[in-house]
Amino acid sequence: MSHRRLSYIVSACRTPIGVYNGGLSSLSGINLATISCNASFDRCGVPKEMVDEVIYGNVCGAGLGQNPARSISFECGLPDSATCFTVNKVCSSGIKSVCLASQSIQLGHSHVVSCGGFESMSNVPYYCNKTRFGAKMGNADMIDGMLFDGLTCPKSGKPMGASADDCAKQHFVSRKKQDNFAVESFLRAQAAYQRSIFDFEIIPIEIPLKHKENIVISQDEGCWKLNEEKLRALKPAFSAEGTVTAGNASQLSDGAASLILVSEDKLQELNLRPLAAVIGYADAEQEPSQWTTSPSVAIPKALHNAGLTLSDINQQDFFEISEAFAVVALVNRNKLKINEYNFNMYGGAVALGHPIGCSGARMLVTLITALKENAGRYGIVGACNGGGGATAMVIENLI
Repeated sequence: MSHRRLSYIVSACRTPIGVYNGGLSSLSGINLATISCNASFDRCGVPKEMVDEVIYGNVCGAGLGQNPARSISFECGLPDSATCFTVNKVCSSGIKSVCLASQSIQLGHSHVVSCGGFESMSNVPYYCNKTRFGAKMGNADMIDGMLFDGLTCPKSGKPMGASADDCAKQHFVSRKKQDNFAVESFLRAQAAYQRSIFDFEIIPIEIPLKHKENIVISQDEGCWKLNEEKLRALKPAFSAEGTVTAGNASQLSDGAASLILVSEDKLQELNLRPLAAVIGYADAEQEPSQWTTSPSVAIPKALHNAGLTLSDINQQDFFEISEAFAVVALVNRNKLKINEYNFNMYGGAVALGHPIGCSGARMLVTLITALKENAGRYGIVGACNGGGGATAMVIENLI
């Protein structure tokens, strides 16, 4: 039997997640990714000049310039020889970038890859399609780039929340269950901060202010905004009879997450201490309206590729699955029969925020934290994405 190449995660970090038009909105997506990318090198012994490849996920790229991953590489002082590309797999973009980094190392094409994901939803522009050649008469409509490119089904033209409402009906998930899950997500995130859990992964960011002292943002802005009474009283967001609300859905956000993956040869050559090994990953697709349950399809495939099955998973193992909407997390958790304790242990996108191009990578970074803090064994990420898809990854804790 041939020796199976593995890739190793030697650094993983992220920015705080800023609320929409909040404390991080003065920074572009590339600014945010540059901060997290630089910090990922500061946290390990990998020289920047050794980087072979740079891969970043991003969804709403209008106005960011050519190939944003290349801009991040320039801004961080990575070598001109490093090949760069940007991934758009909607909300799976960040984790897909790590899969591609791992694949490049497994194939022997690269030895050191910088990867992750980023999004500044606050800075996504509006589009005016008629202005290039002139609107000859009448109004020229503006298109919200964030909604159109990030949050609308390309097949049906419906918002992603409409599919979440349908999912709740199909799987008999009540409004109360969704609200309960949302409140629990906030409480878990707040408890993690109270125990300084996130110190392991978050990079504080100093924001310059005109005519005022600079401020330092070191925590996710959204997780402290819980008002349970108001959350439970919110009206449905997508249909009068629906159960999905702004309170049990993820928050529009700004943020970035970065990881460094290396080959076993580089691990030994540089005497690095790995955080985790990537042992399996997979994608899945369903009919576009069924994107809500696609993590439950992708995760067993990723486990199979890691030589595991769901029956091998136990109390030592932890899951991070998309909280695009509370119902998405609930249904996938139920389908996979995951223990509540081991699932999104420190809260998810409902509480922390969902910068769409970043979230898959952010979930992986937080999963590494959970494995470290709880002496875990395997970690499983499952990120759903618009169009019917999902990407999953399995890692083995080496801390």
